[in-house]
Amino acid sequence: MEYDIQKILDFDDSFHEKFDKIGNRFIPVLAASEYPVTAKTLIGIMASANSVKLGIYDLAEACDEHLYINKVLHRTLIEHYLKFYYILFRFINENSDEAGIEYRKFSGIKETLSFINASAVSSSIVGKSTENQVLKRLKKEHPEFESTKKN
Repeated sequence: MEYDIQKILDFDDSFHEKFDKIGNRFIPVLAASEYPVTAKTLIGIMASANSVKLGIYDLAEACDEHLYINKVLHRTLIEHYLKFYYILFRFINENSDEAGIEYRKFSGIKETLSFINASAVSSSIVGKSTENQVLKRLKKEHPEFESTKKN
């Protein structure tokens, strides 16, 4: 299947201009709403999705050899879309900030677990324990966990 990248870029530019006009009016209203966490979460997901989209465009413009990477980025874009709509529909149904609060909470936990796993891998490669650094970071970022070597 052939794609005219320039037509896609022109459409995206046109769409972005229209969205920018609406967004400049809509985003401040959303951010000042009674649901600031969900608003900031939705805005953040849109910004992240836009960055992924721009990465796809950059790779597509660079050459035809980045097909696998573009497919990975496309999957990431779809994941952002699904996260956005899940949070949006929960917000619409519940009329509360809970969806945004939960998303941020679980995203933080996921990041922490990724850090712990990466630390374990680096520890096994280097042969030196990273346990103290991990505990120090956990205590700083998540004091509610009360992390100690005994836990």
